[in-house]
Amino acid sequence: MAELTVTKKLTKTSLLHGKRNGVSRIYDTEQKGFFARFNTDGTATLNYRYRSKLDPSKRPVIKLGIWPTLDVEEARVIAKNYAADIARNIEPQIALMREREEKAEAKRLKAKAKASILANFIDAHYEAHMKRNKRGHQDVARLKRRFGHLLTLDMNLITKSNVYETQQEAEKAVGFQTLKRDYAVLQGALNYAVEVGVIEKNPIKGVSLKRPKSDALDLSADTPSLGERRVLTASEREGLFKGLEEYTRQMKDMRRRSRLKKSNRHLPDWDQVTYVDHVVPVVLVMYYTGFRNGDVLGLRWEHFLDDFKVIGKVIEKIAHHGKGKMYFPVTEPCQRVIKAWWEQEGRPDTGWVFYSPRHREERRRLSESAMRKPWEKIKKWGGLDASLDLYTLRHNFASLYIMAKADLLTVRNLMGHSDIKTTTDHYTHLDREHLERMVRSVEGKF
Repeated sequence: MAELTVTKKLTKTSLLHGKRNGVSRIYDTEQKGFFARFNTDGTATLNYRYRSKLDPSKRPVIKLGIWPTLDVEEARVIAKNYAADIARNIEPQIALMREREEKAEAKRLKAKAKASILANFIDAHYEAHMKRNKRGHQDVARLKRRFGHLLTLDMNLITKSNVYETQQEAEKAVGFQTLKRDYAVLQGALNYAVEVGVIEKNPIKGVSLKRPKSDALDLSADTPSLGERRVLTASEREGLFKGLEEYTRQMKDMRRRSRLKKSNRHLPDWDQVTYVDHVVPVVLVMYYTGFRNGDVLGLRWEHFLDDFKVIGKVIEKIAHHGKGKMYFPVTEPCQRVIKAWWEQEGRPDTGWVFYSPRHREERRRLSESAMRKPWEKIKKWGGLDASLDLYTLRHNFASLYIMAKADLLTVRNLMGHSDIKTTTDHYTHLDREHLERMVRSVEGKF
């Protein structure tokens, strides 16, 4: 069916008349190129068509608006203005396109500026990306905790000064190695922001933390740096066990007082148990095995073999290197700890050795962050330095074997290192006495 078109002056009356009589289009007699096209919903689209001076074969159509929302006389004025622009060799469609492009570019830049705010980037990109990693949520928390003051900052504006100011403040509470791990997370986040196109470059690429004051030239310095890989001092070992004993005593006292209340009498009596919760056995297993925190919390009862004399498990941190199950002999002190915990837990055959007390029924794996507050208490009650890291227990384990003249391959296997270079880089500096003895044994031959 052919469309019915009419040529007459566009007015409200002519539009109403055309609507009633099924007219498709009305072409205005007053302004050339100005016309109305009726829509199925009874409205009419008001347009302006012109012949392009850049390409005479084209007749672009500009949508002016929808009648009756846009008045016909207002639309005619807009059409006349476009006609005047054409007379001055201004192409309306190109002008509109430029205007749209400018608006789109302004919108894009605004969105990009918003996306490059560190907090927004974490929420929109980095947190989801890090969820793919086993401990990714901990790194996100580490980033927010250490660099919280930078969250509202555009990542492009993060400077070397921000890094050094953060370091200066953080060194009052944590060791250098802890700060290095925190800083590595920030660098990783900025590099990922570059990778996904949120920022063009990492603004602090190549910026390193300032090294802590070295005692290397101070021959009178007997106190080791808390951040270095080393054996615990005798006083620190004493403080560790003192802190563990005090933790147990304090928790038992707290439970005893709590059970005096009638409403709390259903709570288990801790006076007769060896361990009030997972905290002390977790720390002792770390101390006696040298396992990483994650590998201790990842222990299952199925991993213990030969009456708790051997642990057979895949080390989580190096699993992606293709390393299969590794086997670790368990010392007698560690066996006693594990057996006592096993007896206390009802001699289970399967499941997590250390599970979340909040999810006792489901026996969910314990989160690594669950040890943060208890470790602070243990250090306080044991008189240990506040910046002593729980990871130091692993370094202590390796250091003891190195200083006992264990060969590097043995230490590497006990530590679960994927590469012996890690062992040599981190621990061979420890046996200073052995080197000194070797030097003294040959010095008379010079």
